[in-house]
Amino acid sequence: MAGNNVDSAGHYYESQRQLENRLDKNLADFDAQMMGLDKRDLIDKAWEIAAMHDTYEYLTMYYCFEADQIDYLLLFQNPLKIVSDAWGEQHGNLRDMANTLDDIFDTHAAIELGYDLMTEPEIRIPGKHRFMNVDLIDFLGKITEKVVINSPGDWFIDKQALYKFAGSKIPEDKKLMFGISIAGTHLFTEHDTFVKGIGGYMYWTAYEPDIPDLFGFMVEIAGFDGMAIRGNVYDMGDYAEHADFVRNSAIPVEGVTVTFDNGAVHKMNLDNYDLNRKSLADENGTVIDTRFYSADDGALYTLLSHEEVLRGSFPAHNTEAYLLELTDYIDTRRSERAAEQAKKIPAETAVKDKASIGDKLRAAQEKVNAQAAKHKAPSHSAIIRLSADDR
Repeated sequence: MAGNNVDSAGHYYESQRQLENRLDKNLADFDAQMMGLDKRDLIDKAWEIAAMHDTYEYLTMYYCFEADQIDYLLLFQNPLKIVSDAWGEQHGNLRDMANTLDDIFDTHAAIELGYDLMTEPEIRIPGKHRFMNVDLIDFLGKITEKVVINSPGDWFIDKQALYKFAGSKIPEDKKLMFGISIAGTHLFTEHDTFVKGIGGYMYWTAYEPDIPDLFGFMVEIAGFDGMAIRGNVYDMGDYAEHADFVRNSAIPVEGVTVTFDNGAVHKMNLDNYDLNRKSLADENGTVIDTRFYSADDGALYTLLSHEEVLRGSFPAHNTEAYLLELTDYIDTRRSERAAEQAKKIPAETAVKDKASIGDKLRAAQEKVNAQAAKHKAPSHSAIIRLSADDR
C-alpha cells in the first residue's frame, strides 16, 4: 500500500512539473506573438494580454490542482488559453477564477470547443525519451538483442548486477547508467559515472562517437518483488554529447571506503589506500565492498539532482513503439555502412577500418584495467561481478 502511495505521489509531482512547463511555454509563445503586433493591435489586445498573464499567475502560484485536473489539462497543447478564455468570457476577477476552473473540470467542454489536443511527439533515434514503470530486464534485454553483436555475454553479467542492485539497501545503487553498442554493454551507478578517474567514468567517456550503434540510458530501479525489476529508463540522446558533458562536469575522485568480510570499514584517500592495501587485507581479510567518494560530494549531489530534474522533462514514450523505431534505425544504419564498405577498394581497407574500432575498445579496456590495478577499481566484468556477488 505504501508503494502505491509513493507511485501516486511520484506521478502527481511529475505531472505537475509537466503542466508547469507547458504553462511556461504557452505564456512565452503568447508574449512572442504579441511582440510582433503593432501598437494599435496591442491596445486592442490589452484585455487578452492581461487575462493571459493573470491566469498564468493564478495557476502557477495560487491554485492547488488535483491529480485528475492536471491530467485533463495535459491533454491540450495550450491549457493556459483554455482557462484564460473561459475566465475572460465571465469578465470576472481573480476571485472568480476558482469557479471558472470548476466549470472547466466539471463540463470537460474544451474538446468540444475545438482546442488543440496534444499529439505524441515523434520518436527520434537517438533522442531523449523516458519510459516509465517498465520491466527493466525485459526492456533493456530487448534493446540489447537489437544492438549488440560482438559481446552478447556482457548482458548476462549486467543482468545479474541489476538483480543485485535491485536488492541493495543503498540508494545510489538504484540509479544506474547503461551503455550499449555493437561491441557490448556496460553498467555502472550514476554516482560512479560522474566521479572522474574510476571505472564508471572511464567506460562512459572512453567510447568514441564513431563506434557503430552507440546508445546511453539512465536506469532508475523503483521496485523489486524478488523476480521482476520495475523502474524507469531514460534514453540520454546523443551519446557523444552526453559523454562530453560527463567529461566536463564530473567531480574528481578523492578516496575510497572499503568494507571487509570481518565487518571492518576503512575510509581513506586513494594514496593511503595504495600504501596500506596489503596490510589492511592481512588484518581484515577479503574486501566485500568498495565505494569511491568524490573531492566534493556536495557539488556531486547538486550535479546529480540537476540531471534528475532534466530527464524528468523528457517526453514519455511507449516501449513497443520505441523498439520498432530502434529496429528500423539500426537496420538502416547497418545497410548504409555495408554499402559504404562494399565500395571500398581494396577490401583490406574495410578490414583495417573494422580493426580500428576494436583497437579503440581494447584501449578503453586497458585504461580501466590499469585503474583497477592501481586503485582496486575492477575492470568491467570484475566490477559487475563484485556488485553481483557482494552487495
